[in-house]
Amino acid sequence: MHSIKLDFISNDDFDSIKNRWWLDQPKQGSFALEKDTIDLSGWIICVDTSSVIKIISESRTGQQEEFPLNIKRADAIKTVLGTDGDFNCGFKIKLKLETGTTNISFKINTKTYHVLALSITRSTKVLKGKSNFLFLANDTNQSTDQFTGAISLSPKALLDWNTHLQSLHEIFSAVGSKACFLLTPAKEEIFPDFYPHPRASLTPIDEFISKVRGGLDILFPRDVLKRERELTYSRVDTHWTDYGAKIAAEELLRYFGLPDYISKLPNEFEVRSTTGDLGIKTNPLTFGPVLSISARHRGVSEAFNNKVTNNGRIRVYQNPAAVIHQTLVIFGDSFSTNLSRILTPIFGRVVYTYTGGAFDKSVIAFEKPKFIIVQSNQRFIINPPPLEYDIWESARAKLLQSDKLALENLADEMRAHLASPSCFYAETMLKLVNEILSEKINT
Repeated sequence: MHSIKLDFISNDDFDSIKNRWWLDQPKQGSFALEKDTIDLSGWIICVDTSSVIKIISESRTGQQEEFPLNIKRADAIKTVLGTDGDFNCGFKIKLKLETGTTNISFKINTKTYHVLALSITRSTKVLKGKSNFLFLANDTNQSTDQFTGAISLSPKALLDWNTHLQSLHEIFSAVGSKACFLLTPAKEEIFPDFYPHPRASLTPIDEFISKVRGGLDILFPRDVLKRERELTYSRVDTHWTDYGAKIAAEELLRYFGLPDYISKLPNEFEVRSTTGDLGIKTNPLTFGPVLSISARHRGVSEAFNNKVTNNGRIRVYQNPAAVIHQTLVIFGDSFSTNLSRILTPIFGRVVYTYTGGAFDKSVIAFEKPKFIIVQSNQRFIINPPPLEYDIWESARAKLLQSDKLALENLADEMRAHLASPSCFYAETMLKLVNEILSEKINT
């Protein structure tokens, strides 16, 4: 994330000759800027339309670049001059994205006027709370603004969520699956008193819980996770611990009508020291204790892994010694990584797909699962997911980033699973790999 600050410079000389200008982009605020450039666009009109105008940018290191006006802006000409015109008065240029202040000036004929100071800072991704607890900050889902009530769920988002969960309920009921929607609480929801900003009386999660009704049942295990919060969440990570995932698994088993099997969940844990996904972002690194499943109780090993990270991931666990010889499919996100493993003593087959609250119909068609968990996390609720998700499109996008050798090695791994119970995933992955290898050869 980057923060953009715009300081418009008052310039009497510039104003005295009745020049007018407007900035379209960039806007002020925090943004996820993924490219190495930033757009600067707008227009400038001089009363003396014969003037030669250039835009000059000067970086914090003193490096200057000069740009001509390069766009016709009939709208601006009509507004300022009151007549129709057909000359370049607009500009759209790309500036190098770098932190610090870039000064923008207009050079009109031989005189230069400083009009804008464009300041860019890289926003930290970590907030430090009480008792050295770290929290996510400046993320694209605006976690802080959600917690403080600066943003709310739009009427469209509420409608989309209600439609989404109703549609999921109908689809899963039609195939005979028992399903629920598991919404994992944000860490600041568990530790509001440690968070450096006060919680609003009405936040998006409050709106979601009170206004999303009908369809797939919602499990939001905030209260049970709070009871042992020092154990269920870590100081240095956004996610729940293995112990926290186990507490959520207990709630799921109760919902599925399987409370008698709670005792079969892993019950031995050990304390490890880790940086987590937040501590690793600090300088120096911040380490903290986390409660993890003990080495001898980590459940069964993976029977299949398509080797895709995050979106597009598929992992399959097979446990012949499970207490229920049924299939559980999880359409989840990173919170489901340890949740899926913790549930392996209960279900004979656990299929974990990374889809972020959506579902892939090809997985349902192949698995015909008895149980389904659709899992997302609290900070994602401001952006409802699409109903259907093509996990193979996501996998393909990841594979396109791999080199030829990595793809060939992955193809070998997939061939080894062609006769396994996960043959469908192996066959589809192999097809994708071969298509991409062919494309790379032909280009």
